[in-house]
Formats: sequence, structure tokens, C-alpha cells
Amino acid sequence: MNLLITRKTYYAMGLAAAACTMAAAFLGLAGEGAALLEDLSFAFTGLMFLFLSAVKGSPVGEKRRYFLGFVLALAANMQWSQSLLPNYILLALPWPVLGWAESRRGNPVDRQLRFLALAEALAATARVALAVGVWGIAQNPWLCYGLEILAAAGRGWLAMTLYRLELTRHKGEK
Repeated sequence: MNLLITRKTYYAMGLAAAACTMAAAFLGLAGEGAALLEDLSFAFTGLMFLFLSAVKGSPVGEKRRYFLGFVLALAANMQWSQSLLPNYILLALPWPVLGWAESRRGNPVDRQLRFLALAEALAATARVALAVGVWGIAQNPWLCYGLEILAAAGRGWLAMTLYRLELTRHKGEK
């Protein structure tokens, strides 16, 4: 049996990560915890970045951009201090780095990148506001979950676009 693992496989991991994040946010809206889904999302995201940085024949600059995304994802899940504020800010960075790296590769993902960057910025702002107890946000955490769903949708849109672009490239090679 010959397994063919390509960029499509890695982008599928990104889709799985976005789906886990979205499911965790929906469970949060329902008042349930979803730590396992968040951990799975982190694992899929980290693996996607690591595997993309290890693609043979890729330019060194491209590999560095993907590795930067991995480092940011890893840093977002580390306990930096008693406050989680650095983590909340770092959580918004890995996926826009993926969009930026893919845009630098020549993939037409500008709309997805703009939407994703805005959604991640809004979600990060809501997480920080909830953490510091801004009035209105602390009483309505559903806003954070709603913006997290929006960010997950942006991640999924980017990953699906990249998957489809790679699928058409792969079909063109055959």
C-alpha cells in the first residue's frame, strides 16, 4: 500500500482543527466545557504547521513562515504568567500567519486572509475583554463564543480554499 501524503492532507488537518474549534465554541454556547476539542484543535493546527514546514522542495523562507505559525500556536498554549492575556492575544496569530504564508506562495487567499484577520482580532478582543471583566462582556460570554465561531469559520474557509487549490493543482499534474 502506497500512501500519498501531500499538502492536501495538511490542509485537511487545518479543516479538522477549524471544525474542532467551532464545535467547542458551540458547546460553550450551550454551557458545556470542551477542553478535549480545544486540545484536538491545537494538535491538528500544530501538526499542520509542522508538516507544511517539512515539505520537501519548499524554499527556506516558506518553511520559516510555517514554523513561525507553529511556534505561535505552541506559545499560545503555554502558561506565560498568572494572567492568560498573552495567551488570548497569541491565539489570534497562527492562522493569519498561515494565510500570509500561502499568500506569499502565490495562492489567491486575500479575501480569506482579510476576513480571518478581522475575525481573529475581534475574537481576541472579546477574550481579553472577558478576561479583564469589561462590563457587558463578562455578563454575556455568548459574544466571545459567537466571535470564536466566526474565527473558526474564517479558519475553515481558508483551509478549504487551500485544499481546493491544491486539489486542482494535483489533478492538473496527472
